[in-house]
Amino acid sequence: MNQSFASLIVPELPSGELLSARVLKIFDGDGLLGSIRNPVTERDMQVSLRFGFIDAPEMGQYGGQEAKDFLTSLIGGKWIEITVLTKRDTGVVTDRHGRIVCVPYLTHMLGHGADVPALAERLWEPIGFTRNIELEMVVNGWAWVLDRYGPDARYYKASKEARGHRRGI
Repeated sequence: MNQSFASLIVPELPSGELLSARVLKIFDGDGLLGSIRNPVTERDMQVSLRFGFIDAPEMGQYGGQEAKDFLTSLIGGKWIEITVLTKRDTGVVTDRHGRIVCVPYLTHMLGHGADVPALAERLWEPIGFTRNIELEMVVNGWAWVLDRYGPDARYYKASKEARGHRRGI
């Protein structure tokens, strides 16, 4: 099993409404505990999140710890944005375990900070790019594609790419 965490990055411009969540704990390669702000009460609340278009090995299964470690290397302790999915068969946003089903994204801001000279920082606005964490899990070989929420063709291409290059599991 290839345990190198040098990873392929998958940029994406997310569509739909995004919610911000702080990653508090990674459970495995496709689930985490996050903190989101309830827009009604304006209080932070802890929620379990489950990725919608992928499935990773469970802890104790072959590749489970490596998938968790890889996801931790991507988003552990960071702020992410999520798009909440609705199950096609039930019309609800949670799975049978009460976890919110979502697609996670990680946004990076370029063009500011210690690695940019002060003049450049004054001349240019920071540029951001967003990464699709599910697709990164798949293309790097640490998760499989799930059909139940209707992923688009990129997920299957990413899976084929990972298998073709024998990445991850």
